[in-house]
Amino acid sequence: MGGLEGAPEYGYLEAEWLETRPAPTNAFMFAGYTVGKPQAPYPWTPKFGAPAGPWPPPGRRLTLHFRSPRHPGADPVAGLHVDVHHEMYVGAPIMTKWVTVSNGGPSEVVIEG
Repeated sequence: MGGLEGAPEYGYLEAEWLETRPAPTNAFMFAGYTVGKPQAPYPWTPKFGAPAGPWPPPGRRLTLHFRSPRHPGADPVAGLHVDVHHEMYVGAPIMTKWVTVSNGGPSEVVIEG
């Protein structure tokens, strides 16, 4: 969950809403971002006549970092860190996106999809 409590619209955000509406208490909070180059997730070599090229391909990676707003020991999601990764590649209309969740808290957390 994210956004603002009682926002009239959840598809976009108006600047004036920030002054009058709080964030939900169970929302993960934006903690920053990092920018870098794509990283090879596994070794790869061209096969079946594919042209040789750099691996990973050139491009940009953006990772958005979110943290649980809870205090350790007060909530089962305390200490959870969620990172949303995006990669875009030069010369290719391709974007990859994935999410990683890490638990720095004292309790085991089960994520159901």
